[in-house]
Amino acid sequence: MKDYLRRLKIILAFKNTKNKIYLIVINAITLIYSLVKEQYYLLFIVIFLLIIFYIYNKTLLCYSIILILVLSIIIVSRNIIYNKEIDYIDGNCKVYKIETYDDYDKVYIRYGYLQFIFNTNKYDLNCGDIIYIKGSVNKASLAHYENGFNYRNYLKYENIIGIIKLDELKIIDHVFCFNLINERLNEYINNKYNKDNSAIIKALLIGNKNSLDLELSKNIKKIGISHLFVISGLHIELISKTLSKFLSLLCLKDKLKNIIIFIVLLLYYFITSFLVSILRVIISMIISKVLVNKFKERMI
Repeated sequence: MKDYLRRLKIILAFKNTKNKIYLIVINAITLIYSLVKEQYYLLFIVIFLLIIFYIYNKTLLCYSIILILVLSIIIVSRNIIYNKEIDYIDGNCKVYKIETYDDYDKVYIRYGYLQFIFNTNKYDLNCGDIIYIKGSVNKASLAHYENGFNYRNYLKYENIIGIIKLDELKIIDHVFCFNLINERLNEYINNKYNKDNSAIIKALLIGNKNSLDLELSKNIKKIGISHLFVISGLHIELISKTLSKFLSLLCLKDKLKNIIIFIVLLLYYFITSFLVSILRVIISMIISKVLVNKFKERMI
């Protein structure tokens, strides 16, 4: 028991600057998730980490308190922005994301620092388009029954202010947008395969489930394989393990191998149009690998 406590004290000494950064990042991610997703029980983890920091490293405690204050200001500012009453939009916007369905497109736009959505089947829009838009803004619907789906809260988590009812739209210009990579890949798969196959391929590879047939979606849920169509740890693990095996054949050092794997995973994050599930897994992998390596170094 004494030996275990001694090792734990070594780990929690935080003498290395990188270890301090990783633990602050973990604390910050937990804090953001707990506040944004209203999972307040996770605040106990934040408090626990602060107590550990207080016991073992006062400097780290100061950094964490500063970070918590900054994050709190950002989150409060975000909520103030979301609660702003905006009834009408008249000006230039940038299209940053498009979701294509059978009979319409859901278009995500940035109007200054605010974000909105609208549905249309009249305009041929692409990610990165600069558009002039006029239209009224409506709030999304609340849950129609107790514990039902609350579309307004969903949009709030996505930082979407409201839904625009279009009066006028003009395409002015086009600039580069990272989501354009996802859009072009969608078009390639649609052109290469038939409708049913392309829908499954897009769902499995890049997490785009908008094209899945309603009946097929029900069957997927019924037989219990929905997790295969959610881009998460399984996909990242397959990519990283496959790359690791291939790079091992080239006799590369572990450090270089890990760097290449993380670069590829970052590219995959761009391709999937910045899915949060992928970012979470990538951050977890980076932290775990670095901390494991540091632990091994300390034990040696």
